[in-house]
Amino acid sequence: MTISSKFSRNILALAFAASLVACGGGAGSAVPGAVLKGIAATGAAMANATVTVTCQPISGTANVVTTSTTDSNGAYVVTATNGKPPCIVSAVRTVGTVVTTLTSIALTEGTVNINPITNLLVQGLLVGKNAPNVASLLLPAYAPTTNDVAVAQTAVIGEVNKALVAAGLPTIVAGTDLIGGGFTVGSAADKALDNLVVIKAITATGDASPALKAAAVAAVDVAVPTNPGTPTGGTGGTGGG
Repeated sequence: MTISSKFSRNILALAFAASLVACGGGAGSAVPGAVLKGIAATGAAMANATVTVTCQPISGTANVVTTSTTDSNGAYVVTATNGKPPCIVSAVRTVGTVVTTLTSIALTEGTVNINPITNLLVQGLLVGKNAPNVASLLLPAYAPTTNDVAVAQTAVIGEVNKALVAAGLPTIVAGTDLIGGGFTVGSAADKALDNLVVIKAITATGDASPALKAAAVAAVDVAVPTNPGTPTGGTGGTGGG
């Protein structure tokens, strides 16, 4: 073999190796996964809360569960290796004997905030989708669509605003997305949550009052259809709080 031929083969080998690296191939390559971030708050930031993200698997059959901890502003970032949306996202914080648990849902990667509105939304989806528990919202038989989540959020905000109007307080702007954006600590939406605590429509731990919860869940149940072929008899268990 000539020197020129050997040189050409070496160049081809190097090019092939480089293509493997560029495509993520080879030993030790990174495993893809959903990246989620957001703010956990009851109105006040949920500092040092444990965030648990449960996603559908990219490969395999078992759901992917990943945890993280919020910072002093309630912010978190999670990479769910081998996980893909939809994902259930929950935040739990314990202060003394008081435990705060709030839940949210992600249909895409990116921002997923966790707050009393998202918690009510998940509780409503459980009933609207006739789902037996929160984890079942990841299953095709019960999984909500993007439109389901949008109309559910509109329904919940509508009931929340009724409580605020009755108390003569500013409302949450219609169309505000409290899951994927439009929510930061100190924002107008955050101040609305603080006001809900003042009028006791929401507790300091983010739980809705029985009256608000019943109204919000009923509104979501009307707005969101069950999936075709959904089994009947779901318990509609609560989504935290």
